[in-house]
Amino acid sequence: MINSVQRTMKRAVKVFSEAMLRNNGIVMLEQDLHFDQVVFNPYSYEQQLVKTVVNGQSRTILSIDDLSNYFGADRTIKVEGMERLSEPLHRFVKRVARWTDHDGPVSCHLFSASVGSESFPTHTDPDDVFIYVVTGTKHMEVDGKEYKLLAGQAIFIPHDVPHRALNTEASIMLSVGLERYILEKLA
Repeated sequence: MINSVQRTMKRAVKVFSEAMLRNNGIVMLEQDLHFDQVVFNPYSYEQQLVKTVVNGQSRTILSIDDLSNYFGADRTIKVEGMERLSEPLHRFVKRVARWTDHDGPVSCHLFSASVGSESFPTHTDPDDVFIYVVTGTKHMEVDGKEYKLLAGQAIFIPHDVPHRALNTEASIMLSVGLERYILEKLA
């Protein structure tokens, strides 16, 4: 039996998929992300955009030298603020918002995970989240059910729904946050 969370997720993914088809399959490719350019530039560290996951918690990586302690060491690398990276990525994030009828702030984080790298434990987010797999395969556990996403596929996770990423395979994914206003979150 399908529950209301699964029904909401299914509807959002259907809207996203139909919108992708109408827009000639507008997708984000790995080269559109400029990952190396972002993580090997001091600006990213001055702005505290690069993070990793240690013991289930987000930890800011303070410099390119600090990155070497985590890169390739079974750590997930997270880059925040991707919605500001480039015009194509900004357009992609705005399209996701439009396709889901979202009219508020939108954020985008990139997650680069190697096989077996640490991830956040099961948690909830105060905002709706759209996970889009750019490369590889991502396994997501959402509300107790596991989903396997291939490159080019997405999943919608409503706010306050328990979820976690399972890094059983290498992947790069974008997490598009369809944010609620802070006053809504405080209510």
